[in-house]
Amino acid sequence: MDSAVEYPETLVKNRVTGQVSIRLVVDQSGVFHGELLSVKGDQRTLEAYATAIILHALHSPLPESKWSKKSRNFVQFLFRFETYGYGSHPPENKPPFLANNLSFERWGYIEGKLNEKINRFFTNYFPPVIPFPGGFYIDLIRSYELIRNIGKEIPDPDASKARLLEMNLQNWKSTIKRNEN
Repeated sequence: MDSAVEYPETLVKNRVTGQVSIRLVVDQSGVFHGELLSVKGDQRTLEAYATAIILHALHSPLPESKWSKKSRNFVQFLFRFETYGYGSHPPENKPPFLANNLSFERWGYIEGKLNEKINRFFTNYFPPVIPFPGGFYIDLIRSYELIRNIGKEIPDPDASKARLLEMNLQNWKSTIKRNEN
């Protein structure tokens, strides 16, 4: 289960952070059969994503040596998705795994908002030639990006953020519905 949990790059770039708590029932072999007790979270997008992860990860049984003696087992999952920037680091502590309570933390690195605005300006509007005494410097990476962006309508990333997140939400909801059937 731990290897199935990732922090999607689109959520990191759009600074979608928060926690999700999911309570459900699995059978003795650890397979989820559709009895979802509660899903609570800070963001609808994270709720749909975490639910899709669980439905995908709990569709196959555990090894027989790990099976429970009970036919119905209540399990709670706690997901935490956070970002960090330049000068900070994600914490080193691992969340505890307790009986029937599983916690997962994922961290994503993001540039500061000022750096994002500066990079957008330099790669869309400003020629990447920097004069200094005795010569000049050409930033080849930004030159290629500027050439690629010439003639294109420059989309505002803030305006497309809501549309992108809504598309991801709909994709994860359709995954949840497919697994329920």
